[in-house]
Amino acid sequence: MVNPLISIEIEKVVISGLLQFPEIYPEVSQFLSEKDFVSNSCHSIIYQILAKRLDNAQTATPVLIVEEINRLNLRFQEVDNIGAYILEGLNLISINKAGVIDSVKELKKITARREIYNKAKEIEQYVEKSGNESFENILTNCDKMYGDLLSSFEVTGEPQDLFAGAKNYIEELGNNQSNPEIFSPYKNYQNMFGGYFPGDLVVFASAAKSGKSTLLLDLMTKICMSGNIKGLFLDTELELERVQRRMVASLADINEYYLKTGYWRKNEELIKKVRAVWPTIETYFNKLDHKYIANLKIESIISLIKHWYWKKVVPSGAKAIVCFDYFKLTASDGNKDAFQSSMSMGHKVDALKKLASELKIPIIAACQTNRSNEERKNSKFRNESGSAVGLSHEINKFASSVFLFQRKFANEIEDGDLSTHKLVPLYTRDLGMHTAGYNDLVKTEEGWVENFIEYKISNFSVSEVGTFKDRMKEKNQLDIKDESKENGDISL
Repeated sequence: MVNPLISIEIEKVVISGLLQFPEIYPEVSQFLSEKDFVSNSCHSIIYQILAKRLDNAQTATPVLIVEEINRLNLRFQEVDNIGAYILEGLNLISINKAGVIDSVKELKKITARREIYNKAKEIEQYVEKSGNESFENILTNCDKMYGDLLSSFEVTGEPQDLFAGAKNYIEELGNNQSNPEIFSPYKNYQNMFGGYFPGDLVVFASAAKSGKSTLLLDLMTKICMSGNIKGLFLDTELELERVQRRMVASLADINEYYLKTGYWRKNEELIKKVRAVWPTIETYFNKLDHKYIANLKIESIISLIKHWYWKKVVPSGAKAIVCFDYFKLTASDGNKDAFQSSMSMGHKVDALKKLASELKIPIIAACQTNRSNEERKNSKFRNESGSAVGLSHEINKFASSVFLFQRKFANEIEDGDLSTHKLVPLYTRDLGMHTAGYNDLVKTEEGWVENFIEYKISNFSVSEVGTFKDRMKEKNQLDIKDESKENGDISL
């Protein structure tokens, strides 16, 4: 019976082509390997010897291949005389270079089918024996087995001329103006840093209980209500009901305590406020999903996001954005020393960054700051550098942009300052439409400081007040350093 997952004839053509045209080996070697040939067959051995010689810049003629096989005293069950098979068989097959490349592609397709078939059998055997495992573990492990298979077929491609395609690429962007960006609902943030693009991983670092969850919920809600955008909020701290109470408290402008206790039903004014919110809430349906994930492993989180994306986003044709609140070491990470903890955090951040690139969506995340950022209630001693970020090296290394979001100390709030929090940029890979090519510094009595955005949080409601630079300009007290006359502001 013919095995449709093996083709000896195509293997012969590929080996013959490489023997006749060894110069095309670099073109196919990045994705062709001995595993594409029947295991332990003469074709697999011939390819390994040929590849080793060519990788070492040695000649790989048919005669030399035969001599190497004889020197190693190799014998093959399917071939009696390996010398005659190579010199009088493979070497005489009529083929051109294009035909060799096409045959390699066909062989890779057969390999892919064979590997998928074998992996499906492996998954089938695992599922049959997984009756005592949790639902999450079953999905995660199956996704990982299939994901590992797909990653094994990734091809990086050859280096390309940096400038050769620049003209066509940029002109094509102008011909097909389609912005994949998801705009920030906060005007100053959008102007200074732009929105959220496919593949971005943007991290907001904040001290515990400082309002980061409130900011992220407000950000995600406003983004998802702004257009055809689907959102997923993954929460390691707050259960769905607690988040719902906060959102209703914000919309109704009442204390969450009355919602939590049910006492809102005892007061006519509160009843009117709460019930006036329901029509607005109904317009929010099917926009933003929430999942409390507690100590879920990063592999399970990746699996969850993928399932949500393919089930909710792809069929709708909408843009998508995911929020992960927040990066931390959990019980599932076990007891680790500082180095292991850093590597574990790096693994989590890197996994989310790769997922953002794979699904071509932006991911927003949060993490906690070190005590150096909050240990003194005086801004003069506050650490606002990259080292303030918890396990900063791994987060700063993998994230696209990192911001500090922090509650203002008492000595940072002046008369007329309506803000309660500030957003300080630490690492920003992208700039917004209004900040191309300028240095955003403000000179204070204590020296030059970087500009930041000011926010007000009140009863889980978030509003952007303005920037520190704008407030100083209004006071006409401090100098502004601006190296670009137009600040990159271009009318469109």
